[in-house]
Amino acid sequence: MALHRENGGKGWRLARMALLCWLVLPIAGTALAHTPEEKAFYLQSRIVLNLNPRDAVAGNAVGVWHLEYNELAQSRAAFEGVLSHHPREPIAAVGLALVLMATGANAEALTHLDAQGLQPATAPEGMRPFLSLVRARLLFHAGGAENLRLARALLEGTMAGAANPHDHHYWLGRITEAEGDLAGAAAHHEQAIAADPFWLQPYTRLAQIHRARGEHAQANKRLKDIVELNNPSPYPNNDISVMWRFVMRGAQ
Repeated sequence: MALHRENGGKGWRLARMALLCWLVLPIAGTALAHTPEEKAFYLQSRIVLNLNPRDAVAGNAVGVWHLEYNELAQSRAAFEGVLSHHPREPIAAVGLALVLMATGANAEALTHLDAQGLQPATAPEGMRPFLSLVRARLLFHAGGAENLRLARALLEGTMAGAANPHDHHYWLGRITEAEGDLAGAAAHHEQAIAADPFWLQPYTRLAQIHRARGEHAQANKRLKDIVELNNPSPYPNNDISVMWRFVMRGAQ
């Protein structure tokens, strides 16, 4: 994976002098739960980026942090900053696509990935399942039988290597729904639940499928499951956790 940490690491050494700051100074917007190590890494990244705007690891970390807090303008600026210095940097390229998706600009996100030449077959091996997932979601939203076929092929081809297979199953379920096969869609959503029982979206899709099939008792059961979930995640995917893994791997 093409990652760039410039200035001989000097910026990172200087940044470590600020590690104790997180103990006494709150980081703006830290409403979500982060470990002290994650907060410290973000603080380091901000300092490094001020010292050396060309540092891709720092830029990607800042971009992912702001994306997590839905601060899309700041996230976009960070990823675009990385790409201005490293035009083919894969983490920044995917990060910018996620920002565009978050604004509903799905067609622009797909065009952006194509312009970057970032295809699953040519991407760094560790990114292929996630990139396939991102592209499959964009193709799904684009609609049309051929796009659905391409999206299915991407997901089925990278299922085995996916760090979060429940995402793959969920989107295969959505594709199968769009193709009119409700029984097949339900099977995929059941597999998504089996892979992550605390994830909200497959339950809601299953409830809708059961209602569409006139299976009201099953639909009500799935709605009851949602109510009884312990700390369900409201997010439709695990983009942030995957992106953090990519960034932290580059920082090592």
